[in-house]
Amino acid sequence: MRREGTAPIVRPPAVSPSGTLFLYSPNLGLRVRYGSLLVDLGRGRTLSVDRTAEPRLRRLVLCGLGGWWTFEVPAWLRGIGASWLQLDLTGRILGSGPGDISPDLPALRRQQALSGGSEVGRAIGVELLTRKIRGQAAALSALSGTEEVQVLVSDHVALLADCSDAEDLRAVESRAAGLFWQAVADVPMQFIRSDQAKVPTSWRTVGRRSSVISGTPRSATTPAQAAWNFTYACAAGEVGIALRSVGLDAGISPTGLHADTPSRSSAAYDVLEAIRGDVDRLILTMIQGRRFRRRDFVSQSDGRVRLTAPLARELAEAVLPAARQSVAPIAEQLARTLAASLGGPRSQMPKLPTNLSGEARSKGRDGVRKGPRKVPDPSRRFSRTLLPPACRRCGIVFEDAADRGRQLCDECLHAHKSRALSVASSRAATRLADLRAAGMDPAHGGEAAMKRAASLARRKLEAEAFERSAGEPPPKERFIRDILPGLRDVPVRRIAAATGLTRAYCSMIRRGNAIPHRRHWDRLQGLVGSASELGRLYEPRGVRRQVGGEHPE
Repeated sequence: MRREGTAPIVRPPAVSPSGTLFLYSPNLGLRVRYGSLLVDLGRGRTLSVDRTAEPRLRRLVLCGLGGWWTFEVPAWLRGIGASWLQLDLTGRILGSGPGDISPDLPALRRQQALSGGSEVGRAIGVELLTRKIRGQAAALSALSGTEEVQVLVSDHVALLADCSDAEDLRAVESRAAGLFWQAVADVPMQFIRSDQAKVPTSWRTVGRRSSVISGTPRSATTPAQAAWNFTYACAAGEVGIALRSVGLDAGISPTGLHADTPSRSSAAYDVLEAIRGDVDRLILTMIQGRRFRRRDFVSQSDGRVRLTAPLARELAEAVLPAARQSVAPIAEQLARTLAASLGGPRSQMPKLPTNLSGEARSKGRDGVRKGPRKVPDPSRRFSRTLLPPACRRCGIVFEDAADRGRQLCDECLHAHKSRALSVASSRAATRLADLRAAGMDPAHGGEAAMKRAASLARRKLEAEAFERSAGEPPPKERFIRDILPGLRDVPVRRIAAATGLTRAYCSMIRRGNAIPHRRHWDRLQGLVGSASELGRLYEPRGVRRQVGGEHPE
């Protein structure tokens, strides 16, 4: 139902409903045993993933540096169509692999390398950056008071068409991104009440995009930027897998937006620009919708901030499936654009698969489809995968879908209601004292007097009717001797329900401070009898009751 979003991981590793398996352990071990993937989590804990189990495994995320796997594991993942991604908690990608056998298309990769600096590469860059700028402008709609900034960011789309090369494109993109990060820099980062004194001042806002350590977005020094870096890394891993799945090289930039750099997937970061706006919307909504704990982040000795495993797991499970669906049509369109620029006879063009978006399979159903074809909206994919909110006081994460609209967990809600009742009672007593001091007692006169008079008149009529039909009244000693002793075991609420009297008056009756009208005596006698029978039923065996002053033998 719920768990704490702090380290260590409380929820055991399992395949999420979207098909993501996030594994974090100092020394993971993976092997295939009896046709299933067996994961050694350390300390005698293991996890078995079957090929046909639901939900089906689609993405294996390995977070950490230590561990091993056998040669059978990649083949097992490829057999079920699952991909793997390895990264650390700072957001650095260590490796990835597509789940199926990537198409080997040398001509397409050659054209990808040659398109950098060409008109084709410029057109691709304009398309990718247009998506990014519009996405970031739309992401700012999650913040109130940013309407003017949204317009300023969107205006940069028109400037892209006038850019002649990649350097001009980068300049326009940089100005638009600067406006975006200036608008979000002062967004508050909220922590639970008990951790607010433990949080540095610099952690309480999103902060600048550039790190004070490196001067670049890397080496984040605020929790929000650390979350952004990790989420971007997850999305970049999905982009790299998608590019290899359509026959492209993730390391060769087709646009020149990212220069060739050793150990960097330049093409993946080119395409990542197109979905950055969707990722930004996810992070902004998460920051505004929940409170974090101090232990969700780790401050390293040099001032860098990274995530802890539980929060990293939530982010990975939220962003990976959405990024996979959003980048699928973009990667396939990029491959088609590069293939069309090859020239030559159409019959010699490479046949490109559409296994990522299922475009060919969907077109095959046009003859039998009823109604118009549904076009998915990438922004709605990200809105459906938002992180679950947390309790605003203690940080407990609400994982149950029925609890998504809540702001407080059960324990904090009880404490909040008790505190609110105490405050309301105090204010009511103060207000009542002020009214009485001003001569306007609400308990006397006006509507209160009319209600009291009506109640007294009704009870008087009931008493007179009873007196006419009951005959000679019994002595009050009968009530004191036969009924009053037994009422001490009867709850006040039962006495009030049986007689119709107020609980305050029933409490006085049970204490012997008041004797009710004799029309209530029979009902009270019944309550005394039922209480006595209940006492006998629950009397311990072997214990004899004291009767008539005689002691048990």
